[in-house]
This record gives sequence, C-alpha cells and structure tokens, in this order.
Amino acid sequence: MVECRERKIEPPDRTRIEKALVATRGRWEKTFCIRTIERLGAAGTARLLALVGEDNEDGTALLAALKRDPVAVGLDSLLTEITKLNDVRKLGLPDGLFADCSEKLLAVWRARAIKMYPSDFRDTSEDVRITLLAALCSSHQAEIKDALVELSKRS
Repeated sequence: MVECRERKIEPPDRTRIEKALVATRGRWEKTFCIRTIERLGAAGTARLLALVGEDNEDGTALLAALKRDPVAVGLDSLLTEITKLNDVRKLGLPDGLFADCSEKLLAVWRARAIKMYPSDFRDTSEDVRITLLAALCSSHQAEIKDALVELSKRS
C-alpha cells in the first residue's frame, strides 16, 4: 500500500485479491481430490466411503482408532498396531498414493480429517471426503509401518 502511494498508483482491491486466492485454492483442491480419486479407483473409493457409512460400526471403529494419537509401538501394543495395519491394508490403498505430495500437505489434510466426526465426513462433498479419508489412512499406515520397523530393529 505504501509503495503504491509512493508510485502514485491505485492500490489493489483487497477483496478482489482475496476472492481470487479463494477461487484458486478451490480449483487446486478440486484437482488434488480428482487426482487422488483416480489413483484410488472405484473399489478403493468405495472402501473408503464405507468407513463413514451410517451402518458401518467396524468402519467407524477403525476410523476412531486411526484418529487417535499414535502410540509408541512396544511389545504391549504390538498386536493392536498389527491389527490396525491389517485393517488399513484391507482398504487397498495403492502404493505411492501421495508420493508426489509434500509431507506438510498430507499432514494438513490428515489434521483436517482427525477433527471430523463420521457425520462431518458425510456432510462434506464426496471428493473432499474421499481425499480426507485417504490422507488419514495412508499417513497412519505409513506411521504404523515405520514404528513396526523401528521396533524390529530394537529387538
């Protein structure tokens, strides 16, 4: 603003800039979701959507387990973490689903998913819902694998 005054030019309209940024972010988010859904395929998408289905208590339980803070894998929690890993693997997420995404981006989507209840997911547009669930499941799966590898190194 100061520089605009010094140059004696009209400063940009903040409202227009904010609208342009919001629109650009919306287009980017849509592209990100479409790419994720394409990589998941129809079967993967259906399995993720089933997690938040109204009559799926097992899916809701898995979702709740994935949303909890990860525990340090030790001998006491080993079987629980292996069970969780197997449940996530049954979702059939493709390898490299988010390979071209930054860890920071994935962490943002995961954090967003962690804050949501199953009903919140159902109230979200389907493409965003699928992407949020994929980010949550994929990142948790990677954490569990890493923790199990670390535990095996200590043994």
